[in-house]
Amino acid sequence: MDRITKDTDIREYRRKLVIRLSKRGLKQQSIAEVLDCSQGLVSQVLSAYEQTGISGIKKKKYPGASPKLTIAQQKELKAHLVRGATKAGFPTQG
Repeated sequence: MDRITKDTDIREYRRKLVIRLSKRGLKQQSIAEVLDCSQGLVSQVLSAYEQTGISGIKKKKYPGASPKLTIAQQKELKAHLVRGATKAGFPTQG
């Protein structure tokens, strides 16, 4: 199993603890009590681990919304911001 490091997400850390405690022979309800979580969460973590291994409990990255501006528009906006408000035609900077 992957090492738990200080940059590990707290939820991922808890999921790894579920696996470790289970491997030591603790029952799901006991794990839930030790980690102060629901037995359902423990069951879900163990199921995901059984199905896909360690990748099943890793933190997932979600892409988020697509940008509304094109790359060209983003560059143009950045150029305006760098030049400042007065260069863009506004009477004051702040």
